[in-house]
Amino acid sequence: MSSKAIDSLEQLDLFKPQEYTLGLDLGIKSIGWAILSGERIANAGVYLFETAEELNSTGNKLISKAAERGRKRRIRRMLDRKARRGRHIRYLLEREGLPTDELEEVVVHQSNRTLWDVRAEAVERKLTKQELAAVLFHLVRHRGYFPNTKKLPPDDESDSADEEQGKINRATSRLREELKASDCKTIGQFLAQNRDRQRNREGDYSNLMARKLVFEEALQILAFQRKQGHELSKDFEKTYLDVLMGQRSGRSPKLGNCSLIPSELRAPSSAPSTEWFKFLQNLGNLQISNAYREEWSIDAPRRAQIIDACSQRSTSSYWQIRRDFQIPDEYRFNLVNYERRDPDVDLQEYLQQQERKTLANFRNWKQLEKIIGTGHPIQTLDEAARLITLIKDDEKLSDQLADLLPEASDKAITQLCELDFTTAAKISLEAMYRILPHMNQGMGFFDACQQESLPEIGVPPAGDRVPPFDEMYNPVVNRVLSQSRKLINAVIDEYGMPAKIRVELARDLGKGRELRERIKLDQLDKSKQNDQRAEDFRAEFQQAPRGDQSLRYRLWKEQNCTCPYSGRMIPVNSVLSEDTQIDHILPISQSFDNSLSNKVLCFTEENAQKSNRTPFEYLDAADFQRLEAISGNWPEAKRNKLLHKSFGKVAEEWKSRALNDTRYLTSALADHLRHHLPDSKIQTVNGRITGYLRKQWGLEKDRDKHTHHAVDAIVVACTTPAIVQQVTLYHQDIRRYKKLGEKRPTPWPETFRQDVLDVEEEIFITRQPKKVSGGIQTKDTLRKHRSKPDRQRVALTKVKLADLERLVEKDASNRNLYEHLKQCLEESGDQPTKAFKAPFYMPSGPEAKQRPILSKVTLLREKPEPPKQLTELSGGRRYDSMAQGRLDIYRYKPGGKRKDEYRVVLQRMIDLMRGEENVHVFQKGVPYDQGPEIEQNYTFLFSLYFDDLVEFQRSADSEVIRGYYRTFNIANGQLKISTYLEGRQDFDFFGANRLAHFAKVQVNLLGKVIK
Repeated sequence: MSSKAIDSLEQLDLFKPQEYTLGLDLGIKSIGWAILSGERIANAGVYLFETAEELNSTGNKLISKAAERGRKRRIRRMLDRKARRGRHIRYLLEREGLPTDELEEVVVHQSNRTLWDVRAEAVERKLTKQELAAVLFHLVRHRGYFPNTKKLPPDDESDSADEEQGKINRATSRLREELKASDCKTIGQFLAQNRDRQRNREGDYSNLMARKLVFEEALQILAFQRKQGHELSKDFEKTYLDVLMGQRSGRSPKLGNCSLIPSELRAPSSAPSTEWFKFLQNLGNLQISNAYREEWSIDAPRRAQIIDACSQRSTSSYWQIRRDFQIPDEYRFNLVNYERRDPDVDLQEYLQQQERKTLANFRNWKQLEKIIGTGHPIQTLDEAARLITLIKDDEKLSDQLADLLPEASDKAITQLCELDFTTAAKISLEAMYRILPHMNQGMGFFDACQQESLPEIGVPPAGDRVPPFDEMYNPVVNRVLSQSRKLINAVIDEYGMPAKIRVELARDLGKGRELRERIKLDQLDKSKQNDQRAEDFRAEFQQAPRGDQSLRYRLWKEQNCTCPYSGRMIPVNSVLSEDTQIDHILPISQSFDNSLSNKVLCFTEENAQKSNRTPFEYLDAADFQRLEAISGNWPEAKRNKLLHKSFGKVAEEWKSRALNDTRYLTSALADHLRHHLPDSKIQTVNGRITGYLRKQWGLEKDRDKHTHHAVDAIVVACTTPAIVQQVTLYHQDIRRYKKLGEKRPTPWPETFRQDVLDVEEEIFITRQPKKVSGGIQTKDTLRKHRSKPDRQRVALTKVKLADLERLVEKDASNRNLYEHLKQCLEESGDQPTKAFKAPFYMPSGPEAKQRPILSKVTLLREKPEPPKQLTELSGGRRYDSMAQGRLDIYRYKPGGKRKDEYRVVLQRMIDLMRGEENVHVFQKGVPYDQGPEIEQNYTFLFSLYFDDLVEFQRSADSEVIRGYYRTFNIANGQLKISTYLEGRQDFDFFGANRLAHFAKVQVNLLGKVIK
């Protein structure tokens, strides 16, 4: 940022209006905001923050940051329990008089033998004391898989709802069947004979053994060795088997408070009342319509028939509803997200695949009745589901279920204890008992709540602050809502209570992670298609596309070079000429639909005659029939709009939906604001209408500039029903208004567009600083001391023929390996993923008893590896612990005639967490904690955290640069900051020692800079 921009920003008149409108544009990691008072933009800005997701370790998938922290925490605890279990077994063996000094080294000097071989022999011959101790320890270290969840119902074991769990179940069952078919006595013998199967690989569970198999092996070994003369006490055997099979009881889920009756806990998701409530809620929200908004109505008789049909089954999918009630194929369910259809896929097959989602799921209800019989009151079944959900200790659960169901048999109680119920709904059973009678009569959820005076939230507090939002399951949504709350409160603190708040939410906000990833993949695919179209355009017209030429060419191709209204072919020389125009199929003044699916390329005279009509209203019967014929293979969404017959009847509905965003997330946000800010009028705005208005007002969107979020917020703040009506009327008769010299309607005349551009130019982008020294302290990977830093391990699937020439010892000990890998690559056309499909084995002779799997090879480095500062552990292992927590800046007075300089002290995250601060100044080429020690000629100035705002000058006469601190490079001693000159993010790098000026700057959420 230049000093000129900074000075003008500080001179900006940020007056405090008496009555104002707050516009908000909420995105996944940004909030644009604007304050309008009368015909003036009082202030506007952009607030950026880190998203609640990050890439996983492989960099190919987005995961929740909280989920990743939880996963690593569970791994640490698992390793700790494994170590404690090992210490316990050593103690038991020592107490029994068995040696424990070299448990892992029993066969270290025996060629081609492992402990698996000794385990195989443990039921065939008498073992030595050392061998027996080693085998018993090996059994505990490799004790097999035991599920944390309870046993799945028999119906679900082969086809688990969890795909990963289903793979595990099938793998353990398959291994047991293979053991039975072999002549091996134990699982240890089986794996000793199949050495390639002694270890699992990521994503491959084919070698996964159930713990019960290991338990059975331990019983056989103890019994056989007892007969052979080993005297092991009964107490030792019992304690040993307890440790071998030990498993912690599952944790009881924490049921939150009901959102309708806060004094009640939430209901279990598996309770029959919950399943019935969810079904009625789905049914109440269900709409079935075709592309023309013609509905397959669900009247009272049909509703009763659907309820009756669903009640007979455990689950009912939307496809089953379509089949049961013979719903025509052109109709779609509003609760199903339909993916784009491949034209080669049969329509029936496509619908069956897309409509697998369940409308009604009574699986748990039916399971409870299958075990204890029918005829029990639903409240009794609900209580049984609640006990199974909350109590994870089988003995306690058995006692309480027996008290609840005195007539149930012991077998039924045992089967109930084996059910695994874990999750909860958002409301309580008490709330359901009050609203279900109304919903059974066909009343909607919100109407039923209103009938019962729910939620029980009392009188809205007369406050002037927005309290925290209720937690939602989506971490991205939680982050956006919490940051928007902070910003709204900051605006209220600065300007007082707004008269109106208008909010627009990003379209992908609230969508699941997988769906957003799929959208990104679609966008990448579309980007490649656009690049290919640009090449085709240049080949066709011998020039690069300009303006709307690329769009014209795309539409021409999509329409098979045909004008949809006249049916005539459009010659290639007319595509870019005034002979043709781009037309909105459904008039944009009524639909506000500026999407690609609402555009066609047609002859200019046809467009003029069609005017503000739909194709159905413009064409006669014969021409419309011809349109149906020629558009058969056009994009489905476009074809539906071209053939829309009843748009006039639903035009007002389209306008209402364009003006108001009615998504659940938007409604939840608006309801929260209305409840806690009763003096402000809250309005949610649909992105379609703001996009339409922005285009009408000539406000182009440059997504490379972060300031476009603030411009969006200004448009949102201006989106009133009155301005929408004015713009609509103008567009309906645009030619007459242009002849009269009347300009497009804007929120205020003459200067509106320039006012927006002037404010955009002065926006100071703010970021959320991270002031907490927490997070990942070390890298996951342990590293060995590199005695040969010129070498590196590389995954085999990334090695091409050119890389293979750097294989170490390729002309000596690795000659055979080199020849084998080279042959595989040449046969596959130098495609490593094809040449080295897993499992890929090392080349070996016919006498070899074992063929090692090869996944990585050692290559000579192309460039020397930069030095790394690693922390030493025992056994020569090292780890990267240079995660930065803070940067301390000092002023250094060297004395004499030398000018004062700046010095940097790097504080590692791990040191701050331990309460140990570094007192050594950073010096290039020296470990961070071995530089000069801080003395009396060092004066502390400030500390920098991630995204703190700083300003600096390289020399006294150079410009002042401001930016947000990102990181410190320990290789060259430079700080990295992100700047936002003209709204575009850029990065600057500088060394701090000899700067003319260096300071930390305070800035609030609204961009107000405080030095």
